[in-house]
This record gives sequence, C-alpha cells and structure tokens, in this order.
Amino acid sequence: MIQIRNAQEVCTFAGTIKKEPKLLLPLAYTLTEAAQVTGYSKRTIRRLVKRGLLHPSKASRRWIFSRASIEKFLTETTTN
Repeated sequence: MIQIRNAQEVCTFAGTIKKEPKLLLPLAYTLTEAAQVTGYSKRTIRRLVKRGLLHPSKASRRWIFSRASIEKFLTETTTN
C-alpha cells in the first residue's frame, strides 16, 4: 500500500513505500504569530523590539519577524 502525501519516502520492513509528512515551517511570522511561537504576549514582543532584542522587517507597514531572528533571540537569551 502506498500513501502519497507531501513528504519524504520511507521504506518499511514489508518493502512498501510509506510517505511521512514533511514539517514545513514558515520563513516569517506576523506579530501575532511571533507571540504564539515564542509564548510571549504581543506587548512583550513589542517591548523586545523596542529594546533591540528582536529585529522585525517592516516592508509592508506591518512587522514581519524572520524565523531566523526569532531562533537567534531564543538561543541567545536561553540559559542552561
């Protein structure tokens, strides 16, 4: 049995090909999405921008946060 999804092919022990879903992450987030992804409120995200800890792009009147900038912020501010 072959299941087709937007995914990578994986061979099972029975020799059939199984498709596993591929996780597609967005390249950028809106203010609301950035708040949801980080677990912070929108107000906190705005404060982080004001303090210079997060760097949004304002290409079209709205703040857009790249996934890379959010990941960088989270790794730099996380304590082990």
